[in-house]
Amino acid sequence: MRALIAALLLAPSATAAAGVDVAPALDAAKKPKWDCTKKSYESLEKGHIQARRKEWEKAAEYYVAALAHQPGCGEGLKALQDVLGEAQLWDEAKKVIDYTVETWPEKESLLSKSVGTLIEAGDFDSAMEITDKILALDDKSLTGHKWKVKLLVRQSQFDLATAHLGAAETAEQLKENDLACLRITVHALNEDLEAAEPLKESCDESESSSLRKEANAWLAFAQGDAAEAAKYFQRMGYSSNMMRITMAQARLDEDKPEGALNLTNLILEEDGDALDARVLRARVLLAMDKPEDALAEIDAIITHSKWVGGFDVEEAKVVMQLGGASYNQTQAVLGAAALIEIHHKMGDDQKGHTVLDQALEAWGESEILKEAGAILGDRAPDSAEADGDK
Repeated sequence: MRALIAALLLAPSATAAAGVDVAPALDAAKKPKWDCTKKSYESLEKGHIQARRKEWEKAAEYYVAALAHQPGCGEGLKALQDVLGEAQLWDEAKKVIDYTVETWPEKESLLSKSVGTLIEAGDFDSAMEITDKILALDDKSLTGHKWKVKLLVRQSQFDLATAHLGAAETAEQLKENDLACLRITVHALNEDLEAAEPLKESCDESESSSLRKEANAWLAFAQGDAAEAAKYFQRMGYSSNMMRITMAQARLDEDKPEGALNLTNLILEEDGDALDARVLRARVLLAMDKPEDALAEIDAIITHSKWVGGFDVEEAKVVMQLGGASYNQTQAVLGAAALIEIHHKMGDDQKGHTVLDQALEAWGESEILKEAGAILGDRAPDSAEADGDK
């Protein structure tokens, strides 16, 4: 199930927020400048103060005011994207991104920032479009290649990621050591340690510390050392909840489910909408031989107010739909995969098959569902006919 947990760690999250009017920040800029001028600087600084306090919406309002005074200010746009992302105001963030790309079409740092925000929003298609713009500007851009690989592996398109790196190597667009790090990330997330481990020595010689940290983090995770992976994630600046999720998996790996449960409880006490933590808590409860509690946890996920549609636990019909661009189908697939294991633990493999069939119909084949379905026993001879009568 390590592929499932890796996908869980990569999946975007979403939390409802009130919203900020960004329209005043989107006036056309004749000659945009990076630095905010004196007239707009006061609002910018007030925004920085609120951001340090983690008052994301208040900070956004000040940044909007700064940009209203000086349309197109680069540092203001970057700061506004930052806080809109932190507040998970994805609709507003996308408006700012569209404006940013139009205003600064050749500024790699802003384009890169936009890609990162879109990934957090779960809008991989738009993120890929901007990534391709970065590579069109400079086909040797390490930033562009990093985003390309990250986007592909986040969608479990490992063959495409491998092919992209092969083409980049042939065209001499990346340094050998950087290629090694990116390949480790691809292979580790695909759980191909035989391909990943021999590349570590070359990767460790990369001049990019961020590449080295990410490659080593996912390599450690694939090797089953979630505690070591957490150290790298922390150095990369991942959130405290990311640390807790990773450490919870480490405790689960160490056969210490009580410790894992405590960590997931901490996350959910702070953010009851953290669906990734709920999926992991369900898995912890399974490890503690509490399938009924795990089932209740999954029910809480899929009947969450952010999901469109309902879920009949008794009949195990998967009718989950994604609610808004901030959700990625990975979360739905993860929930279905965990539910399959729950029914298996409760001795009802036929109900597990029903969930699997519905999930495959809704989202197609994936490694996550393949791995989850592998634990099920043979179908009952009349299961397909019975399912059709429901």
